This record gives sequence, C-alpha cells and structure tokens, in this order.
Amino acid sequence: GSYGIDGLHANDMVLHATTDIGRGLLTRARIDLFFDCISPYTHISLNLWSRYSKVWPVTLKLHPFFLGGVMKATGNKPPGFLAARGAFLA
Repeated sequence: GSYGIDGLHANDMVLHATTDIGRGLLTRARIDLFFDCISPYTHISLNLWSRYSKVWPVTLKLHPFFLGGVMKATGNKPPGFLAARGAFLA
C-alpha cells in the first residue's frame, strides 16, 4: 500500500512489508521503503523508521525514487491538479 505522513502526500512513500516465518514463529519483517527525496515528509518518515528499526524486529531496505518521473510515465497527476481534490486542498 501507499503511506505518507498525511493524506495529501500518500504517494510520497510506498511501504511493502514481507515476513519470514520460521518454525511457526515470526522472526523479522523486511520493510522495503520507496521514497522520494524531494518530499519534506520523507525526512520525517526516514527518521521514524530508522529509530523503530532499532527496537522492532524489522530490516529496513531503502529505495529512493523520483515520484515526479513515475507520475509522468504513468499519466498520473498530483492531487492539487485533480479537480475533486483541488477543492479539498484549497
């Protein structure tokens, strides 16, 4: 799924978690965190995930990517450019 600090930036980060199950016990979860470096929310999220990865049984794997390039390649538009969301953001 897509996660962000708020609903306006839900596409800034994509989180994918997988778990390893060994002998019926949860061992560690691998978190693949895809993030756009230009988003100010990325810094907050990376700071939090870095902190939690030290106390939770997770392995954090970082994948930087350019969200603007993905949106252009797929024909998506930012929320502010969509009429239905534009009214909500104003």
